[in-house]
Amino acid sequence: MLYNNHFTGEFTKSIWSVVTNQLTTVMIQNNNFSGTFPTQLPWNFSRLEMSNNRFSGPIPTLAGKMKVSRAVNNLLSGQIPWDLTGISQVEELDLSGTFGFMSELTILDLSSNALSGEIPKDINKLNLNFLNLSMNHLTGEIPISLQNEAYEQSFLFNPGLCVSLNNSIPNFPICGARANTNNGISRRLIALFFVLASIMLVGLAVRGFLLLKRKKNSQDPLSWKLTQFHALHFTEYDVLSGLCEQNWIGSGRSGKVYRICVVDGEGGSRMVAVKKIWNAQNLDNKLEKDFLAEVQILGEIRHTNIVKLLCCISSSEAELLVYEYMENGSLDRWLHQRDRVGSLAPLDWPTRLQIAIDSARGLCYMHHDSSPAIVHCDVKSANILLDPEFRAKIADFGLARILLKTGDPASISRLAFLQSTDTGLR
Repeated sequence: MLYNNHFTGEFTKSIWSVVTNQLTTVMIQNNNFSGTFPTQLPWNFSRLEMSNNRFSGPIPTLAGKMKVSRAVNNLLSGQIPWDLTGISQVEELDLSGTFGFMSELTILDLSSNALSGEIPKDINKLNLNFLNLSMNHLTGEIPISLQNEAYEQSFLFNPGLCVSLNNSIPNFPICGARANTNNGISRRLIALFFVLASIMLVGLAVRGFLLLKRKKNSQDPLSWKLTQFHALHFTEYDVLSGLCEQNWIGSGRSGKVYRICVVDGEGGSRMVAVKKIWNAQNLDNKLEKDFLAEVQILGEIRHTNIVKLLCCISSSEAELLVYEYMENGSLDRWLHQRDRVGSLAPLDWPTRLQIAIDSARGLCYMHHDSSPAIVHCDVKSANILLDPEFRAKIADFGLARILLKTGDPASISRLAFLQSTDTGLR
């Protein structure tokens, strides 16, 4: 007898061999023992009290002379045994776990364990005065003979249990009603899923159709308006057909930059740089007119040291600004040895001097000879582009201001999103 202590650890298994020969009573309740039991207790074992411990595993087959067995509040698991017919003398079984035909059994307490499965149907053959199967994981229908108010508290906290329609006791669902409810809910969920899936498919199909139509229209030359500032030998179709990933050379905050080969003169060709600017701001008519007016001013600039804006191709979705292509890229690429492939040869001093002179000439034209005068506002090596002969040209008028008259600057706000790249167009 080791009950009502604070012993811990695994309960020794050798005790059961002692029981076989001599010991018939084990009382170890109210400790903190752990471990499992043998599959079958000795035949002469008459009393086992092990409540309030941490024993686990299935409950063993009880001995034929068992009279008292208590195992409340352990960690026993598994199903309640269906056959304990050899136990005819049990007076009190407080296991939280197993039984069968025990004609003399009057008290059965299997509460507070982790027992699962259905309650054995033969339990109705017992003459019980007290039954407690609460706080387990039992499932299925409570036996008909126990579906009355006398056992109202016997099956609490077993969410999987249910009762028949005609012998219902409080706090438990009707078995058939639960199944029907679950089936009804399942059918409704399936129907809802198909409805939502259908709506999503239709939405995706409509969206795909609209995107395809928009893409088709965006490549249709009839939906684009070309405004040219120089004599051209190519059409808007030549530019649109070149807007592909293969020709992409960079990106800015407002769109992408492409290097496109177009027709030039009698059977020849040339490279142009195309900025594709998305109309994300949804400009109204007035702002759109202002944008085109400012592009017109820049397109009319004629100077050797300023990058030519060849034309503007407009649609409701985007603006394409077509510039002459500068093969040697930007000055900062050469000064700081920035190249995608490898190091660039350093510029000699005569070349650097010529680049400085060309840049000064371009600025002088903008400030003094252009009408109206234009202030660039962002002159730097990244905005100085070089042609094949390393002649310099000023580019990127994103921050430029047009001087309508002395002391009255007007910002070219709609061009502020023209961002530079480190390739042929800055």
